Amino acid sequence: FQSFNTLVDRIKVDVVRRSRLVEENPDEFDSFFYEALLSWKDMNLTKHFKAFLREMTPLAKTLPSIIYHKDQIVDVLEKHLQVENSTALDALLDLVTKLAKDLEGEFYPYFSRLFSAMLPLVHHRDVRLLENLFNAIAYLFKYLARQILPDLSSTFTLISSLLGEDHKQKPYIRHFTAEAFAFLLRKTRGKDFANITQHILTSLRENPSEQYIEGLAMLFFECMKVKKKKKIWIIKYWVGKIR
Repeated sequence: FQSFNTLVDRIKVDVVRRSRLVEENPDEFDSFFYEALLSWKDMNLTKHFKAFLREMTPLAKTLPSIIYHKDQIVDVLEKHLQVENSTALDALLDLVTKLAKDLEGEFYPYFSRLFSAMLPLVHHRDVRLLENLFNAIAYLFKYLARQILPDLSSTFTLISSLLGEDHKQKPYIRHFTAEAFAFLLRKTRGKDFANITQHILTSLRENPSEQYIEGLAMLFFECMKVKKKKKIWIIKYWVGKIR
């Protein structure tokens, strides 16, 4: 696996936000989602992806159509992410990130639903699928950080089982999840950092285990991978907690 930070660094954030004016009448390639859909149509010829394609194609031919049908598009994505032993998962993960890029701020209301549908995929043994899953998580965390941070505890609750709260996760899943969430945790400051830290420690007190302690230790270790000034601030915070 590449580190989460490497995955994040490979993502380029658009500096200029794309216009959302429907009257511009964009052509068929004005949507990242639709362009990816066409690409996967050629690359994935499995029955699972064909079934997904039959439902999705009528909804997603233009950017205005995607914006208009976003509720139905999310429903279809969520449904097919949950298909047992699906051979379309790599494509679906990619399409989730492309939808986030198309919808921008309008995607966040659907984040928890799709994120929750994605997380069970960590139990797959396919190494490529696992890397694609965490690549998608990296993408979503980077593009949605502004919306996620005000309610960071909710996202932590979604992923806490992957850090060992359920006492089941393999070490590499705990490690990669720690890298992922630390990316968001490093962006918090002052009271926000104190609040999310308290939420995390409360979760540990309610669900104590060696696996969870190890996962959270990994998380706070990754959180320390910051510039010296922020690192000193974090250390002072923890020293203050134990005085």
